[in-house]
Amino acid sequence: MHAVLYKGFTITPRTYQIRGSGRWTLDLLIGQRELLRAFSGAATFSTQLAAEAGCLDYAHNLIDGSRPGCALADLKEKPTLGRVLAFTPRGARRHQ
Repeated sequence: MHAVLYKGFTITPRTYQIRGSGRWTLDLLIGQRELLRAFSGAATFSTQLAAEAGCLDYAHNLIDGSRPGCALADLKEKPTLGRVLAFTPRGARRHQ
């Protein structure tokens, strides 16, 4: 699946099949501007399509603030005196 835009964020499912189980993971990237953060969950899915849909649903909940403790506010750039501060939180990867 290709990246999807949602409320100014880019969501990229990167699910993979767990060897020997036939199940697919909940694994995704959420980015804004050149900042990225990886997320994963314990849920697994029977098909790749279901896993990708689960990744999008998970990301929408994170972006909308439905997942406690997983705020994405530090991925947003904050304007200061007409300029933008570039902030890279620990653990974030630069979007390429």
